[in-house]
Amino acid sequence: MEGVTILRNSLRALATVLAAVIAGTGTATAAPVLPALPAQSSLPSHPAINPVFNDPSCIPSPAHPNPVVYFHGTGTDSNDFVDGAHFLRSQGFCLWTHHYGTGSDTLRNLVPGHRGLGPIDQSVEELADVVDGVLATTGAQKVDVVGYSQGGMLTKAYTQGRGAGKVGRAVSIAATFRGTTIDGVVPVIGSAVNANRASSEHLVGASTLDQFADSDFIGRISALPDTTAGIIYTALYTPSDTVATPYQTSMLEAVDGADVANINIEAVCGRGFAHQGLPRTTEVIHLVHWGLTRAPGQTTATPENCRA
Repeated sequence: MEGVTILRNSLRALATVLAAVIAGTGTATAAPVLPALPAQSSLPSHPAINPVFNDPSCIPSPAHPNPVVYFHGTGTDSNDFVDGAHFLRSQGFCLWTHHYGTGSDTLRNLVPGHRGLGPIDQSVEELADVVDGVLATTGAQKVDVVGYSQGGMLTKAYTQGRGAGKVGRAVSIAATFRGTTIDGVVPVIGSAVNANRASSEHLVGASTLDQFADSDFIGRISALPDTTAGIIYTALYTPSDTVATPYQTSMLEAVDGADVANINIEAVCGRGFAHQGLPRTTEVIHLVHWGLTRAPGQTTATPENCRA
């Protein structure tokens, strides 16, 4: 879940509007308006998918035969991964991605670059179709997946569903595997949100609500095993995270002999990290590369894995 300032301000607005409804003051006299955007990165205003992705002419090196499919987070898009994708391409990987969750009825869709906002069940099916298309195009037997925040949680939903047998490695970055409290915001507004689901979805997007720790979706996905044998998992997390909270939500439990590395980015790389911007961070880019190349059973990263 990205766009931290926007999301928190939106949730505060949501809480105010819903409180008025619950208190019997009638509907708001004006539709809620998203706050002004904070300073953005150098991403274009109307980003298309960068040509480093989805290149059918890309020939992977023999060491990296699996196409790598990126799953972006909530309120962002695949441009978050461009720097990392260029690095992986230089190492012999072929990269694929898709801007998912764009068809929902939410005010956040009006913000350029805000995607991943639709119901998560629909996004899982959307990405499953994308992976099938990548396999058909490349002739590969399996893909490796890299997911950030909601995208990381989608890797679990996918591998435990239609993706069974189609994934070799799964690397997650600050994933919301068990949902999030958004640093204590969710418990405060949860009952109001549940009582006014349609209005809430219109303001912040269905996927935001689906990732609340007490949501029906998280209840269903939490009932599934975290992992499955045969996939090499690398879960990157940061204890300073204030979006995917508590930070243990981003960790995986090894089930059925799965190969799992839970990596505290701060402890390994020697500095603090915030949730926002993680995929564009040099250390994370190199740890993703480590997760895609580490030997089976090598579950401990070192500071050397944080840099070239």
